[in-house]
Amino acid sequence: MVLIQIGADHYSVPPKFAQAFGEILNQFASPQRKRNKDDSQHTLTSELARAFASELILSTNDNIYKILLVELIYCHSQGNYTTFHLRGGDRILISKSMKAVQAMILSGDFVRCHQSYLVNTNYVERYNRNGVLVLSSGEKIPVSASRKALTFEVVFGIKD
Repeated sequence: MVLIQIGADHYSVPPKFAQAFGEILNQFASPQRKRNKDDSQHTLTSELARAFASELILSTNDNIYKILLVELIYCHSQGNYTTFHLRGGDRILISKSMKAVQAMILSGDFVRCHQSYLVNTNYVERYNRNGVLVLSSGEKIPVSASRKALTFEVVFGIKD
C-alpha cells in the first residue's frame, strides 16, 4: 500500500491507483473547491467512484454501451475519434479524443504508450526491440520513444 498525504489527511491505497488517487484529491484541495465544502465532498466522492469503476459507459450515435474495463484490450484514436477494441473482436467507435478517453479511464491497468494508443496492461504479452508491444490477441501496438520509460514501468515494473 502507498500512503498519500493531502493536507492533514492520510490515505492508504494500492500502488497502481496511487497516482490517479493523488491527482483527484489534489484537484479538490484547491482553495476554489474549499468554498463549498458540501458540493466539493459530493463531487469528490463521485469523481473517485468514476475513477476506480470497473465499467465504462460509451455513447455512439446509435447506442449507449456499458463495457467492463477487463474486456477492453486497447483504444486507438484518430483525431477526435477513438475506437475501443474489445475482447471477442468487437469494436466501438466514439467521437472523443484520446485525451478525453484517457481522462475517462483512470485505472492503473492502462498505459498511454503512444499518442494514439491506450493499452490495457493485462493484455500485453511482450515488448519487441522494434518498439512494439505485442498483445495476447496478436495485435502490435507502437510505443513512442517519449513514452517508453513510462510504458516499461507500468507494464513490466522496470525503470528504464
